[in-house]
Amino acid sequence: MRPELEQQFEESSRRNLAGMCRRLAEIIRPAPDPEADRRAAILDDAYATDDPDERARLIREWLDAPFSGPS
Repeated sequence: MRPELEQQFEESSRRNLAGMCRRLAEIIRPAPDPEADRRAAILDDAYATDDPDERARLIREWLDAPFSGPS
């Protein structure tokens, strides 16, 4: 194959692969989940505190928080 055709083929292949990777990332990227973010923030606070009563309160809050698991 001529060098310029080989280079064009490689560039085209890279663009196609990059496009497929972007599309795959769009497909598998989870939708934003504010509930999950809130639950994660509660756990972060629970681990960050040295106060056992506050930690217990936060863990109870985490357990009571809405959970939307996989459907």
